Amino acid sequence: IHERLVGSEMCIRDRQQPSSPLSSSSSTCSDDWLPPPPPPFAAAAAYLIQQSMKNKASQNNYPHIDLDAATESNHDTALTVACAGGHEELVKLLIEKGAHIEHRDKKGFTPLILAATLGYQRIVQLLLIYGADVEAQSERNKDTALSAACQAGKYECCEILLTKGQANKEHRNISDYTPLS
Repeated sequence: IHERLVGSEMCIRDRQQPSSPLSSSSSTCSDDWLPPPPPPFAAAAAYLIQQSMKNKASQNNYPHIDLDAATESNHDTALTVACAGGHEELVKLLIEKGAHIEHRDKKGFTPLILAATLGYQRIVQLLLIYGADVEAQSERNKDTALSAACQAGKYECCEILLTKGQANKEHRNISDYTPLS
């Protein structure tokens, strides 16, 4: 293979040896001259970059994560676990990224019922701001977040639910009890 520059192009001629360096420099690239092939890794790198760009464009620069994936045992999601653990910043992030705010665990508790039962006032406020249903009822005993907070003695959460959430203090659960009875 013989390589030479013609103008600004690099040309390669197969099976042809120039008679002298002077004679070959005066000719131009003909049909038997080809540009040099790219290095072997360049094609692979270009392909990977192209695929990466397509994936990023189709996924908005984030890998696909199912925020509402639930455990088999308790039907817990990332949001219900974050609420039960009192992780306010994580709760906010998950809601802003699209986690289902009304998901129910195995007992039928929503994130609001869980947070109110455990006394996480700031999470209760956050869930109400993002539109959690203050009248959602657990499946087993039909308790609302207010009923559960009252039973657990979480006075501050009860106050938030009554004032900011406008919870129904006359709601009756399956045992015919109101939150304040």
